[in-house]
Amino acid sequence: MHQTNFSILDNEPINEAHDSNVKVFVRILPLEKPCESCAKISKDDKMIYVRCLQDMRRDAQSTCPVYWAFHVDGIFHETSQDKVYCTTAKDLVKKY
Repeated sequence: MHQTNFSILDNEPINEAHDSNVKVFVRILPLEKPCESCAKISKDDKMIYVRCLQDMRRDAQSTCPVYWAFHVDGIFHETSQDKVYCTTAKDLVKKY
């Protein structure tokens, strides 16, 4: 995890994680009231930026908000349960 300031237009390349046996996925469930300033997802669904709660309390209308950036193997947003299963667990179940 690292803390960063960013704009949605950042196009800096992101170092790819090394292959490993552990994969990390994020599933974002639908919200009653979406909060676009609370979290942002990269176009390739490999990075999620979550706004620091302390920063939100400090200044709700900050011109340079602070986000935590997390590199993941995939992000599911408005995705069916079947798609989540097929992507994350189907191959594991077949092995055993």
